[in-house]
Formats: sequence, C-alpha cells, structure tokens
Amino acid sequence: MSLFKCGCGAVENTALGDYWGPVMDRKPPRCSKCFTGKWHDMFPRQTPEESGLIEGRDGFWYKPEEIAPGGSMSHVTGPKQPLSPPESENGRE
Repeated sequence: MSLFKCGCGAVENTALGDYWGPVMDRKPPRCSKCFTGKWHDMFPRQTPEESGLIEGRDGFWYKPEEIAPGGSMSHVTGPKQPLSPPESENGRE
C-alpha cells in the first residue's frame, strides 16, 4: 500500500485519497478528509510520526520493517537472486 503525507499532516493511501490526479497536475495530493470532508475509516487518521512510519527516498511512507538495512526498500526490490533459464526435460531448450 503506497502511503503519502497530506498537507494537513495525515498519512493516507494513494488509492483512498486524492493522489494521482493532483500529482499528474503538479499539485499537492489530499487525504480523503481534505478531499471529501470525511475520513474513510479504513485505518486511523494519524500523522506518519504517530503511525511510526519512515519516509522513503521515493517520498512515500513505510513501516520500519519494510525498509531493509542500508535504506533500500525490501518489499519493492525483493531479494536479489540470479535468474537461471528453465531447463527442459532433456536438459536443453
């Protein structure tokens, strides 16, 4: 779930607030409360600090366990493992 910080200070989900339209128009995104006048109640309305979130290099907010050691976002990049081509039954493609 991609989270952003609204101008009012609340952390919001990009799918629940008014995010993509304003960002495409280079305007500040708004949480559901600022956009519609009512909070959606899918999760509590809190600041990122109250939620214990950390801002990522991409500007979104993450739980500390989602940030891998060294500052990379483990849930975005995933484990780095070499890819190998699939083997056919006789060992050839």
